[in-house]
Amino acid sequence: MSRDYNIKVDDIPIIDNRDTDREKVEYLRVDLRYSKGGYSNVSGRVHRRGWSLHVQPCRVKRGAGYPVETYVPTEGVRMFIHEAGRASQKQKNVAAEKAVFELRRLVDHVLERQSLKIDERIYEDIEEHVFGNYFGHEMPTKEQA
Repeated sequence: MSRDYNIKVDDIPIIDNRDTDREKVEYLRVDLRYSKGGYSNVSGRVHRRGWSLHVQPCRVKRGAGYPVETYVPTEGVRMFIHEAGRASQKQKNVAAEKAVFELRRLVDHVLERQSLKIDERIYEDIEEHVFGNYFGHEMPTKEQA
């Protein structure tokens, strides 16, 4: 069994939701995760060891006095970003720099496939919105990645 290291990067709020059959999607969860890799019984494939960027639509059920976050695994996407032998701060930073340049493509894919919309002001500068707190004021440039 593999051990994963999950770094929640940010949540992107949804403004236009056409999901009427189930609970409404409230936000897209963006995670950067490290996996030790190995064989997956779920997918039947061998996964590489390293960092992946995940974008997942999330719903919140409210009841019994507390909110419960739910999601459907097949609605999100995962992209392998950076191969790494072990989870270290240096490798995490390299993976985050690479993830900045793939984020928009994954978000576009989920928004289109799920018929969701986010605020235009957030979308215009989505890399800064999602990774701004991680990098502070020094966002990576294409040459650094």
